[in-house]
Amino acid sequence: MANCGCSLDLVAILKNLPEFIIVHSLGIFWAVVVATRMLFAKLTGNEPPAIPTKVRKAPAVLTNPALGEHGFLNLKSGIKIHYVATGQEDKPLMLFLHGFPEFWYSWRHQLSYFKKNYRAVAIDMRGYGDSDKPSSKYAYSIPTLVEDIRQVVEALDRKSCYLVCHDWGAIVGWHFATVHPKMVDRLVILNCPHPEAFQKYIRTSFTQFMKSWYIFLFQLPYLAELTFGKNDLARLTASFTKPPMGAKAGTFSAEDIEAYKYTFGKPGALTPPVNYYRNIFRLIPVKRLCSTHLQMPVLLVFGTADQALDTEAAVMSGDWVDGYFEVKLLEGISHWVQNEAPDRVNEAIETFLSKDIPAHHKAHWDDK
Repeated sequence: MANCGCSLDLVAILKNLPEFIIVHSLGIFWAVVVATRMLFAKLTGNEPPAIPTKVRKAPAVLTNPALGEHGFLNLKSGIKIHYVATGQEDKPLMLFLHGFPEFWYSWRHQLSYFKKNYRAVAIDMRGYGDSDKPSSKYAYSIPTLVEDIRQVVEALDRKSCYLVCHDWGAIVGWHFATVHPKMVDRLVILNCPHPEAFQKYIRTSFTQFMKSWYIFLFQLPYLAELTFGKNDLARLTASFTKPPMGAKAGTFSAEDIEAYKYTFGKPGALTPPVNYYRNIFRLIPVKRLCSTHLQMPVLLVFGTADQALDTEAAVMSGDWVDGYFEVKLLEGISHWVQNEAPDRVNEAIETFLSKDIPAHHKAHWDDK
């Protein structure tokens, strides 16, 4: 299978050689920038002393029974998916898909809140946490990830769900709702524009292009893993807790950060998540997967202090929704919106799900 993937990738490269050259040239450019910064810090004595990645025990928060019961789903594809579930099994299914670099624990505030009215299930996406981690980078394409979610819903013995997604989970969620619309009753997106809106916006926004530098860097082998893994995952910690990307002080406790370090500090734990990015530019026509407009109600919650994504692209997302579409802007909140403002996010989701929305109702607005 790996050889077949390589052959398909070679065909895609040859058919789209200019795009391949541009993308990887940008990756090399940003690699030089990062390497230069690291060298300058070392020469000027500003580089912190090297710290090896610690071997950690699982923090107690990861086995907190109040967050739910742990289990595994054996998908028909042969992939094993870890999940945490809470709430009565006869309640409607609310399925949570996390982003990068996260795992099921990113939904801890939502699991504890929505268990009263839903069967709330947060999974570790393929390649994350305790789920299986195929070694081939070709195992993380958008169509493959979409199929995972279809099989997850079926493995939970459901025909549909309320789908709540953030970041990379939302990229998969947008595609899943487009390809399998009958399996999504309502769609909730957190800090992630519609893929077509993002592609359109980044072509005209230099600001967004510069914010997306890491996407190009991640196309190159080893560099992302080296950057995030060095000094006991210092960059990982900084992405959650320090400017410019981090959330407000107090959002993540020391034990929360230990949970992330425990998860991503395991040998080989960083490469599968980065492989999501390494499949972005592969030419299995993923662009067309998301070209059909959505009919189900959609809520997009967006923290406006996101340093990776511009708010404008989020607002544009409504152009790909023919049904009810609502944007909830949370001023001053970072990319980690469900962690930094859990009460406001939970309230927005609950209000949206409780609304009586007639079929084919069309409504677009920005709500601050």
